[in-house]
Amino acid sequence: MEQISPLTTEMQKKWSLLPPALQKQVLDFIDFLLNKYQHFHSLSLTSPLEVEPVAAQQPRVLGLHAGMGSISPDFNDPLPDPFWLGDEV
Repeated sequence: MEQISPLTTEMQKKWSLLPPALQKQVLDFIDFLLNKYQHFHSLSLTSPLEVEPVAAQQPRVLGLHAGMGSISPDFNDPLPDPFWLGDEV
């Protein structure tokens, strides 16, 4: 028989304190997390979610795309009034 973890017990206690509307929000959030990690990690609902720890991720490479972008010389200039008024510029 599978033993219930302390985390599961704590979640059940807190779940029972929530009104139905908030319980629905929790379920929606769980669905969101399942979909997010299934999409990015191709997981099935029957397998446990294994999230890669931050330390195990590949380090970022500084300067990998150096020179590939540019900023317009007028970047810091104020935007014209038609932009703020929703008119065509």
